[in-house]
Amino acid sequence: MDNNQQDQQTSRNMKVIFAVSATVAVIAVALVGYVVLSKIKTQNLLSGGGDSSSQEQFEGAPEISSNLQQECQQSAVKLTTLKNFKDIEDEFKAHAVNCREVYFSIDFLSPFRREGMYPDLAVDIAHQAYKTDMVKAKEVLEFAKTLKPWEFYMGPVSCDSHHVIDAYMESLELPKEKLCVNVANFKTTVLPQLQSKNFDVLKQMLSNEKTIWLGQPESDLGCPEKISSAIQIISKLTEGTITVDEPKEEPEQDDVVVSIKSKDTEKVGLIFKNENNCLQVESVLVPNLEVSE
Repeated sequence: MDNNQQDQQTSRNMKVIFAVSATVAVIAVALVGYVVLSKIKTQNLLSGGGDSSSQEQFEGAPEISSNLQQECQQSAVKLTTLKNFKDIEDEFKAHAVNCREVYFSIDFLSPFRREGMYPDLAVDIAHQAYKTDMVKAKEVLEFAKTLKPWEFYMGPVSCDSHHVIDAYMESLELPKEKLCVNVANFKTTVLPQLQSKNFDVLKQMLSNEKTIWLGQPESDLGCPEKISSAIQIISKLTEGTITVDEPKEEPEQDDVVVSIKSKDTEKVGLIFKNENNCLQVESVLVPNLEVSE
């Protein structure tokens, strides 16, 4: 789950080409300017304004002592060896506050992510609990939200931690019954729903253990996003008459890419990934210029 979530960033070299204008070159924008895409720019798009305090939520990271670094690294490794959920939960909570801004890296396969900021592990622990106890899973995520915001590690970018946690919490609460659509019948089942602007169908195509990725075309940059917020963004960008391009069929096709246009301009790209012969929505791609408005 989480390893896949991080690996997805390196495999998203965009399959959708947006005719956005020459300013698309701005996607090489400084990393600091993009980090707030998932929270601040999304808020601007949905509400027409932003919360200026959001931009100041990340304080400069203090100098981390070697002792604290070692303590957090050892705890992250220990978590991978514990079998009892109560022990995992206790170990995590005992170190989460002090290790909030400490990066860890694990060089062996484990049920948890291989690298990140220590409190990022809350997502992995919650999903381990989700298999047997939804309440426990939500409690772990709720605990993570009591921590001061940290920079959630997503490879080339860092994302607003509380925003990421919110996305996972919403995903856990989605109905467990999913729509299983394969590549062969996508055009007859999902495409008509998108053409009629029934974007809620995307909720039925998202695993309870994953979030969608909100990003830009031709870029690996992005952040996890609540599916409900993504649907609001899609709806806002596709007001009026729309057309949905039929995905191209290719031999041994695993992914499906859909482009939604409004007024002859491409507004939204959707990437669906084939998992166990069921397509799941993976990414929602929007032009940076429009998301910034």
